[in-house]
Amino acid sequence: MIETKHGEKIEVFPMAVNGSQIKIGVNASRDTAIDREEIAQRKKENRNAD
Repeated sequence: MIETKHGEKIEVFPMAVNGSQIKIGVNASRDTAIDREEIAQRKKENRNAD
């Protein structure tokens, strides 16, 4: 369980393992954004471009 600086709780858990790959599951409230690092970086760059 991860708790954000805003007090939101996020649960991350393994769903499947296939060799060296792991599929993860995430439980969080619907208003909590969960992005891969490259997507979060792109969003940040887009905000800074405005």
